[in-house]
Amino acid sequence: GLGVILGPILEGAVLSRGFAIRCSYLLAAVVSAVQVAYQLALVDESHPKAERRPFSIAGLNPLGFLKLFNPGTPTALKKLVLVASLQSFLEGKNVVDMVQIWQRQHLKWDVLKMRDFTVTYGCCAFVAGQLLTPFLLKISSARAFTTFANLTNATGFIMRGWAENPLIFWLAIIPMLPGVNGSSASAMKAIASDHALA
Repeated sequence: GLGVILGPILEGAVLSRGFAIRCSYLLAAVVSAVQVAYQLALVDESHPKAERRPFSIAGLNPLGFLKLFNPGTPTALKKLVLVASLQSFLEGKNVVDMVQIWQRQHLKWDVLKMRDFTVTYGCCAFVAGQLLTPFLLKISSARAFTTFANLTNATGFIMRGWAENPLIFWLAIIPMLPGVNGSSASAMKAIASDHALA
């Protein structure tokens, strides 16, 4: 959450001072290197030594999840994973390019306006993820939560594309908060995990 909030501020500062766009990528590479060093130095391995598996290139297969759909996997697990996966299409990392094209080409925003939107959106998404989504999960069934979050996401995306109007684009943040950034799949992922463990 902190990265979503602070990242655009740092990038906006770099770009607004006339540095080349490559400086943004260099900054991202440095932050990634710091994250790797932090993880290697301070995060303990959670598996006991006897249960650790050696690194394998085969484990990096991006299509490895398809094994889940082999015969013998319970139908309920297949359906839950499929639903959760489709809901993940609306995660911020998947729609950010589309959003930035819309902001630049249709709303005529400069880098600083885009930064301000991203930071505000990130703050709202962080607060919603900490408070709103857990509250809604607690008071509703998995189906009710998922349906509600999908409907609010649909409302927000319809608002964003309805008109080339910055105010509407800003207001669209509100209905998207319950299910923003893949939160709409929270209930399905939990149930899928339970089925997978079983």
